[in-house]
Amino acid sequence: PLEASVGLHVLSLGASGSPHVVVRAILVRCDAQSLSCYFIEKIGHHQYVNLEFKKNDDVLFGGPIRVRADEVMSFCIANKARFYSTKSFIAQCRVINDEMVKLQEGLLAGTLGEAFPELEIDSKKTGYVM
Repeated sequence: PLEASVGLHVLSLGASGSPHVVVRAILVRCDAQSLSCYFIEKIGHHQYVNLEFKKNDDVLFGGPIRVRADEVMSFCIANKARFYSTKSFIAQCRVINDEMVKLQEGLLAGTLGEAFPELEIDSKKTGYVM
């Protein structure tokens, strides 16, 4: 929620007033001229990206920096990053989104056990709820 609200703030007001102003000043001092964000991996329901800063077509900081996507989106938006992904990665993430929607609907409707039978909710096998 914090990252999302910062991202919305950046989109509505621009980079001024953003918590990323200090980092932007550091990047300007390093003469970083472009920022690229490559979606590279998903682990569970988390996406990971490589951030690549360039100066005159040379990659800065010894290469890309791997971070969780949800922790860096407002930073990328504030610094006008270019985003890249493969079609297969997008397809994988659509599956994640579908699972999250299904989970949310199951929680709201009280039918989580029907939506996800593998969780064995209220199972006779065990007294525990998983």
